[in-house]
Amino acid sequence: MLTLHLLLSVTIISLLLCGLILWFTKKVPIGLDIPTHSPQKFHTTAIPRLGGIAIYFSLLWGALISGESLFVFLLCAAFPAFIGGVGEDITEKISPTIRLWLTFISAGIAWFIIDAQLHRVGVYIFDDWLAAWWWLSLLFTMFAVGGVAHSVNIIDGYNGLMGGVSLLAAAFFAIIAWQLGDFFILQLCLLLFFAILGFFLWNYPWGKIFMGDGGSYTIGFILAEIAVLLVARHHQITPWSGFLIMAYPIVETLFSMYRKKILRKMSAGQPDGLHLHMLVYKRIILPKARREKKSKRWAHMMTSIILYGLCLIPMITTLFTYHSSALTLIGLAVFVTIYLGIYYRLLMPMVSKKLI
Repeated sequence: MLTLHLLLSVTIISLLLCGLILWFTKKVPIGLDIPTHSPQKFHTTAIPRLGGIAIYFSLLWGALISGESLFVFLLCAAFPAFIGGVGEDITEKISPTIRLWLTFISAGIAWFIIDAQLHRVGVYIFDDWLAAWWWLSLLFTMFAVGGVAHSVNIIDGYNGLMGGVSLLAAAFFAIIAWQLGDFFILQLCLLLFFAILGFFLWNYPWGKIFMGDGGSYTIGFILAEIAVLLVARHHQITPWSGFLIMAYPIVETLFSMYRKKILRKMSAGQPDGLHLHMLVYKRIILPKARREKKSKRWAHMMTSIILYGLCLIPMITTLFTYHSSALTLIGLAVFVTIYLGIYYRLLMPMVSKKLI
């Protein structure tokens, strides 16, 4: 059973572990994000990217102390995704494909040990297949969970961006769980929220520590599992509700794949510096920061705030549409339209000036 004292202890442990990581990496320079000329690097000093370690072990602490065995089982299932991400944070030698496959494995483990299984997606024929063939449900669940976890990693770029979006997602999943009377998932959402909060206090706006792939994949995996569990446990909720709450990172990822593979004829895994958060930074925030002589920390902070506002649009919509697939899909279509409108509004001046 989670109490306020236990949740606060989770935040404190996350906070302390981040501080310990900062101290340790000053003594032993491992897991540092070194400034480079990559389009996805914006900081000017070496920053530890091992915040995922603090997230995972503060979650584990909360799960063990709460006495909820399913929380512990979920974190055991998350371990392959976590260790693949941390391995990349430390060695920079774990390919995106391997990390994605490890996340698939985590989803497969959760499918078996905590019944986090997708048996419906709101498409009748496919729903019949998912219900009839367990192996199809397993593969589809693995694909969906792995995709969401990867999408969360995609938006990890500015101080507070991924952490803040994840905090909001956990909060909105918690609201839906409360509305459905699902105390178990409500507690899981709160556990995740308070674990991220400890890291967030170091990361935003100071940028003292980064989440890294270990944290991104772990948090993305757990958020995806929360969405799957809600659908598996409550037939009155549309399978698209979790997609809508996570619409910002998912749409960002799908559009980035389309932009790179189809429009630019390049590898989907190659960075190009044209994610929406990068365009917001370059086209809106950075010029203002230069005019008003603001710091880069301020620029990072404002970029994240703008993106929080964007991701809140589908999250708030979900609270009113989660009982209806039709309404949820309309909400998703509206968000995609808004996303693309903002994206091309920011991109076209760069194209006309041949800045890309």
